[in-house]
Formats: sequence, structure tokens, C-alpha cells
Amino acid sequence: MYQRVEQKQLKTFGTDHPDVLITQHNIAQCLQQTGQTKEALEIYRRVEQKQLKTFGTDHPDVLITQSHMADSLVDIEQKEEAVVIYKQVASKQLNVLGEQHPNLLTTKYNLAVCLNKMGRIEEALEIFREVEQVEMTTLDENHPSLVRTKEFIEMCLEDLKSSNKSVLKSRCVIV
Repeated sequence: MYQRVEQKQLKTFGTDHPDVLITQHNIAQCLQQTGQTKEALEIYRRVEQKQLKTFGTDHPDVLITQSHMADSLVDIEQKEEAVVIYKQVASKQLNVLGEQHPNLLTTKYNLAVCLNKMGRIEEALEIFREVEQVEMTTLDENHPSLVRTKEFIEMCLEDLKSSNKSVLKSRCVIV
């Protein structure tokens, strides 16, 4: 469906029109959601390049595309590169959108999830807590995003307890 729309838009608007870029971004999202992550990443990267020329580096659409690129990188186990992108995007979103904007909170949440997957639990926990603080002031206590953030905080705390117990056990054995 999106591909038919894209073809018509390309004929009507040309390759760099914002509507074409949105459609291409949506195609990439569909591919990513169906497990075709490498193909999605290729499209995200092409869309990003066109968006950068059309909108500039700090436009919210560019930042969303970059965030989705990072999501794709996590999916294909390129987490270090994803962390770099998430941090760049979060920094720009903070300046452009403000600390309470949902896009920034989503980016920071995804960064924390990525760090957690990499075993960088303390860093992840710090970011989850930052997200939680904002969500507690902007969302209802039962909002799914806040509940999910709190669950990840609890999971990180449990992981830290487990890793601390393992360290203590290994210190006792090494004597």
C-alpha cells in the first residue's frame, strides 16, 4: 500500500518532498516491524539524508528518523552505534523540544533499554530514573509509559543486586 502511494508521490512531488519522505519512513517502519530490519535501516538512512538537506539537523522529523535508525541498530546487535545515535538525538531533542516532550522521553527510554541489554545497568538505571521523574510530573500514575519505566527500574535494581551478590561470592572464593 505505502509503496503504491510512494510511486504516485514521487511522480507528483519529486524525491525530496516531505510527504514522500514520510511515506518512505512509514515503509521502513513496516519493514522493521516485520523483521526486515536491515532493509528498514537502509531506507531510514536514505530518508535521513534527504531530510537533512530539506529540513536541517535539528528538525523533529529528522530526529525521529535517527531514533528509529538507532532502534534498528539495536535489533541487529549494533548497540554501540545505537547508543551514540540515541545520545545525539536526545541532546538535540532536549534543545529543540524540551525536557518533557514525549519524543525525548521515548528516546531516553530506548537508550536506557539498549544500555541495559549491553549490561551497562547503572547507566541504564540513571536514565530510567530521569525518565521516571519527568513522567511522574506529566502522566497519571497508571499511565502505561510510567508503569513500564517503573518496571524497568525494578528490573535494573534486581540485576544490580544479583551482580553485587555474584561479586561478593567471587571475592570470598578468590582469597
